[in-house]
Amino acid sequence: MSNFPCSACGCCCKNADVAVERYKLLDPDFIFPYKIEDGVCSKLKDNKCIVYNRRPILCKVDRLAEKYNIELGWFYSANIDACNKMMDDNNIDLKFRIYKLNIVSNFDIRISNL
Repeated sequence: MSNFPCSACGCCCKNADVAVERYKLLDPDFIFPYKIEDGVCSKLKDNKCIVYNRRPILCKVDRLAEKYNIELGWFYSANIDACNKMMDDNNIDLKFRIYKLNIVSNFDIRISNL
């Protein structure tokens, strides 16, 4: 189970084409197992992932960090920044914004941009 403080805005699932394209830079052989229509993952229903327990590695922040041996606190911070930018770019309601204060306290996260 992920400890990443996802706000469940659905923005990453609604821009799955972009996420897959970026991930293929790391793993050119990666094949996203679900259909993407107009950028949206076909497994997003009512703003929830209907295959959450079987979602691909691309959709698992913790697992990606582990696979590529990336320090988890740094990776969370980078992903929070990317999530918030994607939300801003897509005019997602501010109630979904992720604040770095939400991160588990045993990670060294700098919150200078708050």
